[in-house]
Amino acid sequence: MRLLLLYILILLSGCGIFGDKDNTDPPAPLVEFMPTLTLKTLWTAHAGGGTDKSYLKIAPAFYNDQLFTASPEGHLRAFNFKVLATPRISQGIVVVRTIDGKLFALDSKTGERLWVYDQTRVPLLTLRGTSSPIVTHDAIIAGFDNGKLAILKLQTGQLLGEYLISEPRGRSELERMVDIDADPLLVGSIIYVTSYQGRTVALKRGKLLWERKLSSHAGLGVDADYLYISDTKSHVWALDRYSGDDWWKQDKLQARNLTAPVSIGDYVVVGDMEGYLHWMRRDNGQFVTRYRIGKTSITVPPLVVDDILVAYNSQGKIVALRPE
Repeated sequence: MRLLLLYILILLSGCGIFGDKDNTDPPAPLVEFMPTLTLKTLWTAHAGGGTDKSYLKIAPAFYNDQLFTASPEGHLRAFNFKVLATPRISQGIVVVRTIDGKLFALDSKTGERLWVYDQTRVPLLTLRGTSSPIVTHDAIIAGFDNGKLAILKLQTGQLLGEYLISEPRGRSELERMVDIDADPLLVGSIIYVTSYQGRTVALKRGKLLWERKLSSHAGLGVDADYLYISDTKSHVWALDRYSGDDWWKQDKLQARNLTAPVSIGDYVVVGDMEGYLHWMRRDNGQFVTRYRIGKTSITVPPLVVDDILVAYNSQGKIVALRPE
């Protein structure tokens, strides 16, 4: 029996359970700069609960002048906005993406299941999290953990098109991870999508517009001119959204586990693992100000409503800011 226990301990030691050093990159120290932007705090609130332990990306949603938040404990709160991966709905149909590679369509009034789309070939090893689908007119655009993007008919779930964004490569399951965890974006007739250990691509009417060897699981942001990406190193990129050409790159936030970038006016904003919001100029990526919500991480991208930015940290604290 003692020999068996000793053998198990040796195996565990060999697997790196005991004594291994953390080989992840430490977060880059905050750089010093002269702030050139003033932020006005309009209001703060608390959504209840927290997401630190469960690593959930529960993002607030805005609808009819109300801000809706949900906690891991199942508490739903609505805030009147003038006082203070998300299901999608269209034409009375709620679309929900589940972590096991399924897409459900439910009747918004009765909750009855209308159809289900099942990606049966889900990889053994995937990132923790899922992307939220896009619902537009009578179609759904959804990314999956096998690196594929599917376009489905809203009413029936009929597959209209399927695109391989990233192909699994390598011998190990870790090397072959190509999850689409970042939410796809639809701007006009162009779909932007990015994957882990894969590509960032732009599709226009089902045809490849451009592609870049640029990997992300945090997500994408967009405005009239640029596509913004937080890559797997937490470098922030601005690309010409029509050609994919580089515009600028901000690498001073390396390993800070950034959220997807969001665009607000002349600025681009990302949140990080230490609760900071980093504001950069949209034309050159230079820092203009920094704001800390609290000491816990920001895991979901801020929400922009008109000229107001709403950020939400992993302890449920919400803050609304306006650039002055």
